[in-house]
Amino acid sequence: MTDAQRAALAQVAVIALALDRLGGTATVAALSEGTGLPLPVVTRRLSHNGTSIMRPECRYFVKIYGGWRLTELGRALVGERAT
Repeated sequence: MTDAQRAALAQVAVIALALDRLGGTATVAALSEGTGLPLPVVTRRLSHNGTSIMRPECRYFVKIYGGWRLTELGRALVGERAT
C-alpha cells in the first residue's frame, strides 16, 4: 500500500466515524464540517470509496436522498477504528 493509499484510507475512516457520530446519515457539507476536511476531499472520498467502486457491496458509503449513509462494510470499518 502506498502512502497516498494510506492517506486516502485514513480520510475514509475519519468520514465514516463522523457519519456514525452524526446519526448514520449526513450531507457532504455536514461531513466536511464534522471532519474538518475540505469539501472537495469529502466529496471525492465519498464518490470513490471502498475496495471496488464498481461493486456496491464493496463500498463504505451509499448515497440516499441527498445524503450519505454507512453500508455494512462502513459500519465494520467504524467498529475496527473504535477498538
